[in-house]
Amino acid sequence: MAATDIAAPVRRIGSQLRDRMKTVSVLTFLLAGLGTVFVFALGWALFVNDPLGGQPVARAALNEPKSRETGEQQAQIRTATDDKDDSPQVPGDRIRLPEESGGQVVISDPIAGAIDGNVDLIEQGRHGPLPKIAADGRKSVDVYARAAPVLAPGQPRIALIVSGLGISAAGTEDAIHRLPADVTLAFAPYGRDLRRLSRIARTDGHELMLQVPLEPYDYPDNDPGPHTLLTTLPERQNIDKLHWVMARMVGYVGMLNHMGAKFVAEEPALAPILTELRNRGVMYLDDGTAPQGKSAITAERLGMSFLKADKVIDANPGRDAIDAELSNLMEIATDRGYAVGIVSALPGSISALEDWIKVLEQKNIAIVPVSALIKTGAS
Repeated sequence: MAATDIAAPVRRIGSQLRDRMKTVSVLTFLLAGLGTVFVFALGWALFVNDPLGGQPVARAALNEPKSRETGEQQAQIRTATDDKDDSPQVPGDRIRLPEESGGQVVISDPIAGAIDGNVDLIEQGRHGPLPKIAADGRKSVDVYARAAPVLAPGQPRIALIVSGLGISAAGTEDAIHRLPADVTLAFAPYGRDLRRLSRIARTDGHELMLQVPLEPYDYPDNDPGPHTLLTTLPERQNIDKLHWVMARMVGYVGMLNHMGAKFVAEEPALAPILTELRNRGVMYLDDGTAPQGKSAITAERLGMSFLKADKVIDANPGRDAIDAELSNLMEIATDRGYAVGIVSALPGSISALEDWIKVLEQKNIAIVPVSALIKTGAS
């Protein structure tokens, strides 16, 4: 056989062997790489203490205070509140640890910022702090209520609620300081400075409420805002919207509707909301503007703290109309023993209310916080 006849098959066999060896080399390299990654991951899992591995992590820088009192032996605690921050979170506590621990600054559980140290009346929800009934049965409607004034037997009582506070910071502070402490103040949930303003109101002695936007009949042409509770939404979505509103501030005795004639007329939509308020220990105030509203019968069935207003005093914002409504409210109180009126935080309404309160004093009619009427059984 000729040499050329033998060389050709030998070359083909050699080429095939070289190709197979290259393939084996590549596979060996890949397997070695995967083995290295596996060993590294196994070692990390065994020897690194990271129980939140794989979870999203947020990091924030803390500004270290530049000074501290000399000889401090106890951890210093101060409320770390940015008054301009409109976040619904309860202010957390900034804690300066003693010198021996390096003086680090840490942020404690935000629930520690609860009003008057009532941590057991607050739980942290998805949107921020929510009221809850304490283990011993205490409720926000009782704990945060203003003490009622001492009255003479049979003395007529009027509860006045100023609504829409918090939208204008200057107007809100003006109303807080001009009105007697027995006037109840209701804040709109969309104010940008609710923490600071509600704190000022409580410091001034006022009892607080929070408004919840509910669907009117002409929605969305008349829109109470982006977190409005709607009859067309599933219950869980309305509860989530309610929680957003409730988390805007702390230390209030209850909630009242903002608009909502359609919502309060449909008990299947209304009942879960009132049930949630009852289970969280806050009252509900109906502004009385919806003739077909089911708030009263639903609240009675649920056995919750409830009150219905007799008048929205400045539905017509003219001074003469306001004065007429205030006079009518006074007549209701004289005849029935008590009355409930709501007025907006407009400057003209505040001025009219301020003047009228002086008249009440002359007629021996008492201004009382809203919670005082609930406690005495008025409904």
